This record gives sequence, structure tokens and C-alpha cells, in this order.
Amino acid sequence: MGKISNLSHFIDITTPKVRSQILPKASVDDLKEKLQPMVVDREGIECFNLGDLWNCYDEWSVYGVGCPFVDYFSPDRISIQYFIPYLSAIQIYTDKIIPIIQRRDNMTMDGEFESLKSSSFSSESEEEEDDKYYLLSRSSSSSNSDRTWDMNMMMDDSSKKHLGQLYFQYFERDIPFGRVPLKDKIDVLAKDYPHLNSLNSIDLSPASWMAVAWYPIYNIPASRNSKDSYAAFLTYHILSSCFQVEKDDVDEIKEMEVNCQEESDRISLDPFGISTYRMQAKAWLNSKGGLDHEKVGLLKSAADSWLKQLRVQHPDFNFFNSHSSRF
Repeated sequence: MGKISNLSHFIDITTPKVRSQILPKASVDDLKEKLQPMVVDREGIECFNLGDLWNCYDEWSVYGVGCPFVDYFSPDRISIQYFIPYLSAIQIYTDKIIPIIQRRDNMTMDGEFESLKSSSFSSESEEEEDDKYYLLSRSSSSSNSDRTWDMNMMMDDSSKKHLGQLYFQYFERDIPFGRVPLKDKIDVLAKDYPHLNSLNSIDLSPASWMAVAWYPIYNIPASRNSKDSYAAFLTYHILSSCFQVEKDDVDEIKEMEVNCQEESDRISLDPFGISTYRMQAKAWLNSKGGLDHEKVGLLKSAADSWLKQLRVQHPDFNFFNSHSSRF
């Protein structure tokens, strides 16, 4: 395998590059308390619209996204592994209360919708095993669903003030082949929460985030080692343009800004966390013990720390984490 691992290719290709907007500095004076001076003092504030973010997943939700996969047995053999994105979890916090449209009757208390079936990447026997686990997970968590779904009840006033106003949250609980792709799911959710398409990243609290589940669908051309590329991933992304950090972290902000401006008119929402399922290290990572392994460990820890900090139970993360193998 070359210097760039298959996992690095996957992260790069599946990272959304959102069309950016520049808000004049004069129009965001009320944001000075939310933004660091070094950010406000620029020509303007770079941000993006949530609707443009979902559009990044439009074609991927229909056709899948192809990622090059280098065969570790034959490095000169490269195939394309296709993945479909699904909305795994999302929480949107704002600095003001946004009116919510009355929910429809077919939406349950915990935010689940009836969804269409799609193909699964597992074999039938594997599907049955995983389905049983998902069903058990859903059953065991139903007794404490209030703590899982009502963040406002479980946090004190200071915590809620720090996070902002919770406008919307959704946690997917259906088994993989019972889900609809990300863009289709957003279209359904936006019928009850139209601001999912109109909110700007500058309007969101730094606690706003989403997790995308990526499941493989097929490999071209198929080979004897195609099953090695059949791994699933969770990628975690911050949705806010507001950086609430200490002044000592200025260098980190500058690095983040560089990463977000690789293309002049695009903002790259690089994942801050990741979780894997059935990922074989020999197939997806560089040589054992290398920087790749350390990076994956840090990304997994970051996702875990984020969920604990927000006191969130993320069903997909719990499932992936319980099935994750050590490198």
C-alpha cells in the first residue's frame, strides 16, 4: 500500500466541501461575544447554509460515493468501494428560540420515522446477528428514553445556557437496511423543521453537531479480497462557525481555518471524530503501529469524549464501539 492509506482516502473523499458565504463584518456586530476577535477582525465572517450542506450529500445519497481502495495483497490493484451516507445523529443548538411546526402523526416521541428499506452490506446470517443486537439495544434503551431524548430535562440551567437553545435533535435507531439515505431523511425531517434548510452556521452554537453513518454497497471491480473493503464508518462533524476557545488556542484556530479554506469558495467540514465497524486494520491502515493507527485512536477518543461531554447516548456509536476490534 502507498503512503496514503485507504482510510485517509475515505475521509478525504467523504468530507463535505460546502459552498461558503461571506457575511460583512458590519452585519455581525452582535456576534462579537460569540466569536474570537481574530475571527471577527477579518474582512468578513465565512459561514455556510445548512441547505447547502445537505446538497453535498444529494448525489451520494442516490448513487453512493466512490472511494479508491488499494488491495493490500496486490498494491498495484485498485478498486472503487462505494458507500451510502445516512444521518446517524444530529443536534442543533441556537442562541435564540425558534418556533417549531406541529409534528405529524407518523412521528414518534423519540424522533423516529417510518423508513423505506435499502440494501445491507452484510450477509444474511450477519444481518440476523446484527439485527438482534440492534433490537436488543433499542429494547434496553426504551426504559430510559426520557433521559436519552430530552436533553433539557437532564441538564442544569448553566449547562443549557452554555449549549444554547436546542432547536432539533435526531438519533437513528433503525437497523441499517431499514434506513433511507441522508438527503432523503433530511427532506422528510425538514417538513416539520423547515429551518434545517435555512439556518446558517453562524446562527448555531458550537455544541451543534452531526454524525454520518457510511455503509458500503458494492466494489468495482469485485475481487477475491472485496470483503476486506466492506467496513462501515461513523464520521462526526461540527456544524457551527463559532469558535469558543481560549486565547492560548489561537494556533489551533489558525490551523482549523487553513483546513476550512482549501478551496476559495468552499468550507471543508473535516470530521473531528470517527468510529469504525468491521474495519480490518491491514486493509484500511498503513503499517502496524504507524501514525495512521494513532490518528484513528485519537479520532475515536474524540467522538467518545464529545458524546460524554454532551451527555448523549448515540445508538450507532454504542453499537460500533461494542463491535470494534483492536488494531
